[in-house]
Amino acid sequence: MKKLTSILAGALLSMGLYAGSDSITNFGASYTRSSIKPNGFPDLNGNMGGVQGSYQYRPLNKVFVAVSGFWRYGENTGSAGKRDLFDVGIDEKAGYTFAINNHKTLLTPYAGFGYRHLYHHVKPNSGKKIKLYYNEFFLPIGFQSTYEVHPKFSMGFNFAWMPQVFSTVTFNVAAGCRWALINTYKNFKTSLPLLFHIETTKYLSIGLTPFFELWQDGTSTAKTQFQDHLGLPKNTYIFGGLELNIQYAF
Repeated sequence: MKKLTSILAGALLSMGLYAGSDSITNFGASYTRSSIKPNGFPDLNGNMGGVQGSYQYRPLNKVFVAVSGFWRYGENTGSAGKRDLFDVGIDEKAGYTFAINNHKTLLTPYAGFGYRHLYHHVKPNSGKKIKLYYNEFFLPIGFQSTYEVHPKFSMGFNFAWMPQVFSTVTFNVAAGCRWALINTYKNFKTSLPLLFHIETTKYLSIGLTPFFELWQDGTSTAKTQFQDHLGLPKNTYIFGGLELNIQYAF
């Protein structure tokens, strides 16, 4: 976690030093209603709290670059037990910003590379507790858009498809062993940013962003010496919630 935080902070700082006046930073807190659906097992539902931050270099009709990261944690419960879920990730994107309608509408398609870590502390009603550590690399491909409804208010629509390119899992039952997972490609996230510009300054804004996300872990490809599958099920996560952000442009 310390290493990931240092990478994110360094990326934000190094990009911000050279961005100039087209830079946009966001930082805030989030609430997430989460649902974990392990294949073949009862669902678990819960609440998660977290923080997120991003930096964008977004000049009009020019190349776009961005880096963002998030952290959230919460407890999910079901009929078979509980799971503490820790979810953290970082990604970098590059694309192009098109300014349309006299610069009131901005459309930015992009592609990039990201990393995500999900930690499960599985606490069944009966049986042994298990700790699972998922490490997943993916390619965010999508777009973000903004429309100026009024000088004091803007809104947008963002979409990202996040196909995985390399995923592994480790767990405390077999310390030191790492198993590859089948990559999944149905992962996506949508959001609807609502941005309220502070009247006294054109640089500061308050953002409310409802979001919906679907993410999956693939099953393990590992087999025992008897050619039996390891048996870790595919997990499907459904996240929905709200972000509250402070945005500053400089």
